[in-house]
Amino acid sequence: MVEFLPYLDLWGERFSPTEAEGVTGLALVRKNEPGEIGLRGKYHGRPIPYGSGSLEPPESVPPADRLGWLLERAAPHAEAFRRLGAELWRLHIGVRYWDQCNMEFSPAEMATIAALRVPFTISCWDCSPDQDEDAEPGAAADTGRMSAPSGSSSL
Repeated sequence: MVEFLPYLDLWGERFSPTEAEGVTGLALVRKNEPGEIGLRGKYHGRPIPYGSGSLEPPESVPPADRLGWLLERAAPHAEAFRRLGAELWRLHIGVRYWDQCNMEFSPAEMATIAALRVPFTISCWDCSPDQDEDAEPGAAADTGRMSAPSGSSSL
């Protein structure tokens, strides 16, 4: 089984996720406005010098339909995001898989991804049960792959 968890990150010194939501009608998550006081990380307690937000499918969208959902919503608004100050973008797919990881993208999906003109990254996590009977619970099998953290429900 393979599960896609795609999202589109948007970032820019003058990018306002709130304004982008108003113009596009899309709901962004993990957003911050330029000048907002940071709550953690490098800008903790200081104004953040950029705005950012992410577009991701809601959990109600079946895993097999999530990439299509994201592309169908992002593509029509690509130029609006650019006009609104999104300077850096990244289309990312987190992939959780069990036993074997096969991914297939349709020609239409590939064309839409290419038309966005953004970096496209994929990260894969093997969520298979440990197959090494002598290994400690949760330890990586001797295959060079890493085990997913036990009890993790999202990436």
